[in-house]
Amino acid sequence: MLGEKEQILLITDINAHLMNLSFEDENIIFRFLEEDDYNKNYFDLLSNLTSAPNPRFEDWREQFNKIKKSPIFIFVIEDKSKSLIVGSITCLIESKFIRNLGKVSHIEDVVVHLDYRNKKFGSKLVNIAVHFSKKLGCYKIILDARDDAMGFYQRLGFEKRSEGMALYL
Repeated sequence: MLGEKEQILLITDINAHLMNLSFEDENIIFRFLEEDDYNKNYFDLLSNLTSAPNPRFEDWREQFNKIKKSPIFIFVIEDKSKSLIVGSITCLIESKFIRNLGKVSHIEDVVVHLDYRNKKFGSKLVNIAVHFSKKLGCYKIILDARDDAMGFYQRLGFEKRSEGMALYL
C-alpha cells in the first residue's frame, strides 16, 4: 500500500484530473464514492448491473469503511441537482510478485443509470480508471465484459485476451 504522503499526492492528482473532466451540465460531477452516497440511490444504480439489495445503513457504513482501508477505489458520477448517483466504476489494485513486484488494476462494476446513457459517461468512467491505474504504476488493467459490451471497451483501447470464467458461491 501507499504511504500517507503518497496517498495525499495521488488523491490530489486524481481530484485535479476529475475536475478537468467536462460535462455539459454543471450539476454533473465526478468524484470518489462517499459514505452519504447510500442516500443517493447508489443501490438502485447497482441493481442495473446485478442483484444489489439495499442494506441497512449500519451495514453499508461498515462495508464502506472496510473498502476505504483496502486497495479498492470506487469512482462515481453524481447529478447534484437530483442528489443521485448516476454512474460508478470500481478499481481493485492487486500487488504481484511478478513483473518486478508490479501491480495490476482490475476494473469492475461499470454502470451508468439508464436515463444517463449515451452521454459518454461510461467512457469517462473507464478513462478515469485507466488514468488512476497508470498513476499507481500498474502494468496492466484486467476487466471482464459481457459479449454485448466488448465493442465499447475495444473502442477505449482494450483488447480481447482470454475467455473469463467464474464460479459463483
